[in-house]
Amino acid sequence: MCSRLTRNLKNALHPPPSGGRGANKKFTEMKKISITDIAGKLQNVVKRFTFPVFFVLGLSFLLFLNINKHDADIQERLWVFFGLGIPMSLTVALFAENFKNLLVRIGLQLGAIILLTLHVLFLPEDILSFQMYQVLALGLVAVLAAFVVSYFKKDDAVPFWEFSKTTILQLIISVIFSQVLMLGLSLAVLSLD
Repeated sequence: MCSRLTRNLKNALHPPPSGGRGANKKFTEMKKISITDIAGKLQNVVKRFTFPVFFVLGLSFLLFLNINKHDADIQERLWVFFGLGIPMSLTVALFAENFKNLLVRIGLQLGAIILLTLHVLFLPEDILSFQMYQVLALGLVAVLAAFVVSYFKKDDAVPFWEFSKTTILQLIISVIFSQVLMLGLSLAVLSLD
């Protein structure tokens, strides 16, 4: 195991020489963007993560209402429902992929949504600070569980760590890009004033 990790590390730092002219062909040619490819990938995402997509669209709609309609009275429970629903439904969807039966998959996801709905319904209209800490803790547990749940019954730890590393790096890159875009837009708005 240790020698395999050492060999993989050496190959990552110093890749072996390419074997001929066409060996790096996949790195020199860019794939053309096609609407059908994008539609097919979007369809796969919606099939695989139906409930998380629903929660993302719901939260997006709430954000749209909050930004554009200043007199919109949105209950705090709706924010909690859609905010907690995204990581919770994603985690349950990833866990449900371990089962072959479609009814079990859908049942797990619907059961989690029912539990979330009951939790949100028992919250008071005005959420207190300790209840908000509970909601944040549940969200953090759901986010961290999304890392583990795909590799729940598998013994191979290397793909788990690769997945975790890739996900965290993509998150960091996304945050950096969004901050640069936000800075640019803020400077553009500031220059207009």
